[in-house]
Amino acid sequence: EVYYNLGNCYYKLNKIAPAIYNYEKALQLNPLNEDAKNNLIIARRLTLDRIEALPKSVFQKFNENYLQKFTYNTWAIITIVLSFVASILFLLFYFAYTPSKKRTYFTTSIISFLLLIASLVITYTQYNQAKNTIEAIIFIEEVSVNNEPTENSNEIFTLHEGTKVNVLDSVDNWKKIKLADGKVGWVKAKILKEL
Repeated sequence: EVYYNLGNCYYKLNKIAPAIYNYEKALQLNPLNEDAKNNLIIARRLTLDRIEALPKSVFQKFNENYLQKFTYNTWAIITIVLSFVASILFLLFYFAYTPSKKRTYFTTSIISFLLLIASLVITYTQYNQAKNTIEAIIFIEEVSVNNEPTENSNEIFTLHEGTKVNVLDSVDNWKKIKLADGKVGWVKAKILKEL
């Protein structure tokens, strides 16, 4: 709520980069916050850069639209609940006397176990993705992106305040960034604020 309210305040002050940064922070903590999502869309309309994302595969769309709705902590809780359910169903199968009950408990325990494995894999991948993906927001009105981490390297494109980038690497006071459309370049570290 604090990040969401900070985003609203910065938006009303017409400070786009801090507004986008705070909406993104609010969504990191609660990906289901619809108000923050809607306000982020409105704030992004005020940025100058129009970056078209690369086309996504069916699995990437499914991952983004459904699996990433929950954080890895939520998936971990789902995994723990499924492990308890699978254990209880297996114990019920073990102590059941009638063949029909044994069959029912065995089938449901196997299904629960398979769901447990799936949720464990999702939790692991979400955790790795969250830890390995470093996103940042450009906080300078206009910045030149270079092809190498040096002052006298060639400028390859220009970015503006409020643009979201992925940080791939850092060398001294330079950061290697990647845009949603696949472009890669180097910028000074001080112009970014990492999420």
